[in-house]
Amino acid sequence: MRNNNEKIDRQIELLGKYYPIDREKKLVTVTLRYEKVTDLLSEEVGISTRPQLNPEVLEKINRIIPTIPLGYQIELEFDVKDYEGFEPHQIMETFNDALEMNQYGIKKQKRGNWFLATILTVIGILFLLLMGVVSEAGWFQGARGEIFSEILDIIAWVFIWEAVSLLFLTHSEQDALGIRVRNRVASIALYQQDSEDVLAKENALEIFGHWEDDSKAKRMGEWFTLFSSAAFLCMACYNLFLTFSLVKQEMITSMPVPVFVLLSVFFSIIHLLAGFGGLAKYMGKKNLLSKFVGPYAIVMFVVIIASIILSAVRLNMTLLVSSISSFVINIFYVAGYLIDRYFNRTPRLEEEK
Repeated sequence: MRNNNEKIDRQIELLGKYYPIDREKKLVTVTLRYEKVTDLLSEEVGISTRPQLNPEVLEKINRIIPTIPLGYQIELEFDVKDYEGFEPHQIMETFNDALEMNQYGIKKQKRGNWFLATILTVIGILFLLLMGVVSEAGWFQGARGEIFSEILDIIAWVFIWEAVSLLFLTHSEQDALGIRVRNRVASIALYQQDSEDVLAKENALEIFGHWEDDSKAKRMGEWFTLFSSAAFLCMACYNLFLTFSLVKQEMITSMPVPVFVLLSVFFSIIHLLAGFGGLAKYMGKKNLLSKFVGPYAIVMFVVIIASIILSAVRLNMTLLVSSISSFVINIFYVAGYLIDRYFNRTPRLEEEK
């Protein structure tokens, strides 16, 4: 602990040569100076009277923030010599808009990453199931069978590893910028160069408070929808594999084989439709699959309860375990649908109030 404190003290000592530091309030004042306000803006993008913020400004801030010790907040100041007819409050609004648009980009990217990682994981699991089917059916024997199974196993784990890498090992600069600015910037101010008069200033709550965030319930509903949908896709393939195995081993005694196969295929199709529909809804797609997520959820909920009762009466443990698993997944699926349907987005400012 002592060594760590010494490192922070040394870092603060170095930063103190370049930035004003308030040790009591743990604030570091970072000043960026520009000759003209247009150096802050991208005049070639957007309306000439309302140009967007120059991306290089955010990149510069993104490089500075990691040099500030953890636990210290940043007071970001812009000293501009010539505002060229632009109102300081307009420049502040432009800066805030750039941060907010960056935040929306981050959310969209994260949603896409989780969606892609889920698809890759499902594909990996399907290859593992395929390996089980091949082994169960005995389609390949001897060295050929071992090689083929090994290839399937490698392919499956490559897909799963790619999913893990996408979620936990790959982070974009855009993502880093959003997290750093939101967690480390205490205030942003605009000054006239060589003057101490503040032309425009906003604290963190004013900057980030009006951003529209999903409520915790909303985010939880999205997670429920994503993972239950992926589980339904895997379950559909597993049910088909289980049906194949039971038929092959002639273990179907409670009903005629054709009827059992038709029912299994029917439930598998429902699970596939529910899975693809849930994934479409998670990505915000509006198509036939996403529109029928609600009916799918209600129908499956009723059917699975009936299946649990039937399997319990007949004391078929394999079917009972499968039905209970489907029931649990369906609970998450229904919960995700209801939360998405009835919980609206809540602005962060209102939550903090």
